[in-house]
Amino acid sequence: MMIADAQGIISSILYGPDRRTRIMPKTGRALFTVYAPQGIAKDAVQSHMLDIETYVRLIAPAAEVLMNNVYGIE
Repeated sequence: MMIADAQGIISSILYGPDRRTRIMPKTGRALFTVYAPQGIAKDAVQSHMLDIETYVRLIAPAAEVLMNNVYGIE
């Protein structure tokens, strides 16, 4: 499983996030991903994503969630 843009791979389950798109002090928008293998319940993935949001708000209380979707789980 991986995510890529026109310049290359951004994140993969084997190597994690790339250095090119890492979060820096001036970062204004961030993408957080959760990779879950088959058999992991959608509720568990959504709960983990909410945990990530909670941790982000510890350092960026005004952060906004623009999208929170789970794909590939039925």
